[in-house]
Amino acid sequence: MKKRYPLKRKVCDHCGATYYARSHRARWCSAVCQSQNFRAAKKQTQAELEQEFVAQEAEKVNKEATQ
Repeated sequence: MKKRYPLKRKVCDHCGATYYARSHRARWCSAVCQSQNFRAAKKQTQAELEQEFVAQEAEKVNKEATQ
């Protein structure tokens, strides 16, 4: 039989709502917040990659112009 852990009061990493979790690993109050948090992180990572790519392309153009 599984050991039951006491409920712990936590704050959602995404929306800031207070909730009770049995697991010490819980980070979100619901599956919706978990999904939205993942999408936001993915979108931020994509934007950072795009900025890096644009900077590299500009560097290549400047390098070719000076040669």
